[in-house]
Parts: sequence; structure tokens; C-alpha cells
Amino acid sequence: MLENWVHITHIVANIFFLIGPMKARTFLLFLTFCALHLPLAVLGQVTLQGVYQGKNIYIQNPLSEDNRTFCTRGVIVNGRLLIEQPNTSAFEIDLSFLQIGEEVNIKIEHKNSCEPKIINPQVVRSPGRFAFSDIHLGKHNITWQTKGERPGGKFFVEQWVNNEWVIRHTIDGKGEAAVYALRIDCFSGNNRFRIKHLQNDGIIFYSEEQAFESNEDPVTFYPLRVAEKIVLSKPTDYKVTSVNGTPLAKGKGKEIPLQHLRTGVYYLYIENRQEKFFKK
Repeated sequence: MLENWVHITHIVANIFFLIGPMKARTFLLFLTFCALHLPLAVLGQVTLQGVYQGKNIYIQNPLSEDNRTFCTRGVIVNGRLLIEQPNTSAFEIDLSFLQIGEEVNIKIEHKNSCEPKIINPQVVRSPGRFAFSDIHLGKHNITWQTKGERPGGKFFVEQWVNNEWVIRHTIDGKGEAAVYALRIDCFSGNNRFRIKHLQNDGIIFYSEEQAFESNEDPVTFYPLRVAEKIVLSKPTDYKVTSVNGTPLAKGKGKEIPLQHLRTGVYYLYIENRQEKFFKK
């Protein structure tokens, strides 16, 4: 891309030389600036389409790769730049200028090194299109029905695990109003699940969250003063962070190797609870 800009710069400079070297030189500097900076402006984009139903959208906005600036560059709603470079870890997209029932197209432009998350995309779901119905969450299974389903879609069953949504199952849609059932694993205490439906046109729908309280025995761990590893009472999802929240280890299993950690206090996340341990 840079080589193309340089080539164009020389051509335009030759043309504008006819109107004077000062103007040509100024224009050349401008195009060179564009050549150096436009490649950095290439952005990723998260989109959301639906119908406005009186509720605003909330966005989780992580730090970018430099750990100084935030991910989102701008928010465009129905072709209108609504928010520019929000300098905060979370923000709200105010849609109150729209009419109830008005179609809404939201584009969130972001840096390529990160991606903002839409917390409540279901609030702009369009009535009369695809919809979830009769969702039931039990100890070992989740069932749901659909309306208005199109061919070629996919379903993702997600579970809230250690402060993030984790995909547990992915299945192809049946392409018509249908009933689905899947076996799931719950852990001790509160379990939260939701279902994401991705249509073949890229539009995403989320179900309402479903919760289930399990009386399973909680996963335990030892030791509290760790030399080389933590051992869990049974395999489960885990995450280890520093005291300021920096992720250091993540996975699923019964043993967590921690030889690489420096001496100090750390947090272990298992079954959506936080535990503290000391690395010797």
C-alpha cells in the first residue's frame, strides 16, 4: 500500500509542477503523510442490526495492545458518527434519538489488535424475525425452541465461566421453527447460560440468560502455598491472575503448573469464585 502511495505521489507532483513548485511540494508532502498514516487507520468493525425498542446499547471497551489507549475508535449509528474514541473501559450508546420500531444499524470501528464487546445486543432484536422461545435449563441439559429461523444458521451455547462467556457447544440450525436439546455440565453454585444464534447473513441474536443453582460439591484445591503446581479435586475451567487482574494462566484440567510465577500473592478463579494463594 505504501509503494502505491509513493507512485501516485510522484505522478501528481509532476502534474502539479506545471502550476508551480511551491504548490507541488505542498501537495507532495500531504500525500506522503497519507502514505505513512493511512495504513495505521485500517480498522476492524463489529456490527449490530435490528429494530430500536426503547433501550440503549452497552459496550465493554478493553485497552488496546499498547495498554494506554482504548479499543474503540468510533460508533456509527445509521450512518451518523455518534461516538468518537471513547476514553473509558465501558460506555453506553444512546439510541433515544430513534423512533420505537425504527431499524437500527450500529457499526463499532475498533483497532485490529482488540475487539469491543456488545453487552446487551438482544435489546435491538427485531420482532417478527428470528426469536427464541421456551428455553429451559436443567442440571444436565438445556432445551429451546425457535421461531422465524432461516436455513444456514448456527447456534452457540455459552456458559459464564470465570468472568467471561465461554462457548460450550456449537450446532447447525435446522432452518425452520424447531426444538433443540443439548447435554451440559454444571458446576457447584450458580450457573449461567445463554444461546447465540448466528444467521447466514451475519446477524446475531442472543437468548435471555438462563440460571441454575447446582448443589454439586464445589471444586477444592491445594496447596495454599504453592511451590510448583496447584491440584484441583476434579478437572474444571480455571484462570490464574495477578492481584491487579493480569491473566497469567488459563485452561481446563486437574493440575495447574505454576513454576514460572514469581514469589507473591495471586488469584485463582474456579467455578465463578475467586480464591487467593501464595507462590513460594
